[in-house]
Amino acid sequence: MLNQSVNCSSVEQNNQQLKNYSDDMMDLIQYNFKKHPSNFSYKYEQIQEHPNMPIIETTEFPETNLMYTYYSLRSKTNSLYTNSIHRYPPKYIPDYSQWAIKKYLKQGGMIIDPFIGSGVTALTAIQFPYTNICGFDIDPLACLISKTKVTPLSEDKLLQIRDDIIDRVSHSKVTPYKPHVIDILHWFNIGEVEDLGCIRSIIDDYKQDVDIYNFLLVTFSSIIQKCSLVADRESKAFVSKKVIKIPAEAKSTFKNKLRQNVASIISTSKVISSSSSCHIGCCDAKEISDAYFKQSQFQADLAISSPPYINSFDYPRSTKLSYMWIGDILDVNNMNAHQRKFIGTEYISSEYYKKSNLTGVPTLDSQILCMFKKDKKKAGIVYKYFYDMSLHLREMTKVLKKGAHYILVVGTSNILGEEIMTHSHLTNIAIQHGFELDNIFASKILNKSLRNKRGLEYEWVLDLKKL
Repeated sequence: MLNQSVNCSSVEQNNQQLKNYSDDMMDLIQYNFKKHPSNFSYKYEQIQEHPNMPIIETTEFPETNLMYTYYSLRSKTNSLYTNSIHRYPPKYIPDYSQWAIKKYLKQGGMIIDPFIGSGVTALTAIQFPYTNICGFDIDPLACLISKTKVTPLSEDKLLQIRDDIIDRVSHSKVTPYKPHVIDILHWFNIGEVEDLGCIRSIIDDYKQDVDIYNFLLVTFSSIIQKCSLVADRESKAFVSKKVIKIPAEAKSTFKNKLRQNVASIISTSKVISSSSSCHIGCCDAKEISDAYFKQSQFQADLAISSPPYINSFDYPRSTKLSYMWIGDILDVNNMNAHQRKFIGTEYISSEYYKKSNLTGVPTLDSQILCMFKKDKKKAGIVYKYFYDMSLHLREMTKVLKKGAHYILVVGTSNILGEEIMTHSHLTNIAIQHGFELDNIFASKILNKSLRNKRGLEYEWVLDLKKL
């Protein structure tokens, strides 16, 4: 049994309430029972914690891992090629994708990443021969970054455009683009508004060449926070009144970043395999099968992804500044409505916390009931996260071949004093949907800022196999 403390005095009473499943989750459970009746014995013994296991220092994950092994990985690939062309809320290291592809796709095949984020899986996959990938994300900015990362561009054309744009940014007088943001001067000084507007106007002259235009937009977006009044390392759009920031000068910052990104694209274009392909599209992970089969008539051989964490990073708020300047191009007119679609969002309807909705996973439901007594909305956020992930896992059974593996990189969360063992709960939900746990291991998070913000020491790698 998973050792998981439940800080609640009335556990026995709570366990009686576990039968009171919400209508939505009950529909899913009934669907799963009809499809996979043998999976309805929760295999908690498979998902134990082993805190006394030794930590193995390594530069790459071995192809064969022991269950519950703890690794401290010194990644050498996190900033290679186009991985650093644009900051994006927490991107995972490429080593997970490299390990999975080497282990499960010896002769190439089709990969799906339903939470493509900044495109780490895609960039890794297209370096392997005969390896194709379909990547999806609900965030249009993530799709733009990912697509740009993996699109090879002519070196001669890039160098020419780089020199032309640097010259124009330095000397040309253009009518600056004006973002449709009422409180723009809360976020930016007037000088940066003028200069950023000029850069955007120059970039818009390249609309006819879609790949070049996308590359320039990503480069432009990547400097916006540095040129704002928001602290450079702040994960959410927030202007501090205590610490006054001096913004970076927009034109020089853009020119330097353009030089760096041109070099990154050129180096990446040289390592992309000519026998591989990549499709990036915008899609809700809870409806992934329709989007996938529009691109491929065959089920996928492998899935690799890192879904959002519960209430950990507010993706729309962390990219708010970019949307101020290129949101019109990304066609997101109502960010408030859009962010409600994200898995893990804190923006949820009251229907999720009017009553104590439950998931059907006993240890998780005990925690939800305890949280419900402290903060109904927080309990609703946790429930909705796992309900949404259950919808997603059901979709993944449609797109994966029998025997295919789904590599999920997840972490625990601490909410209202309850440590939510996401890796454990998602494994048991996946079992309901027709997966089995083939392996599980942990990797120490070496990025101190991520450890501090998440309160985490390790990420868990779930190796799920479709039955």
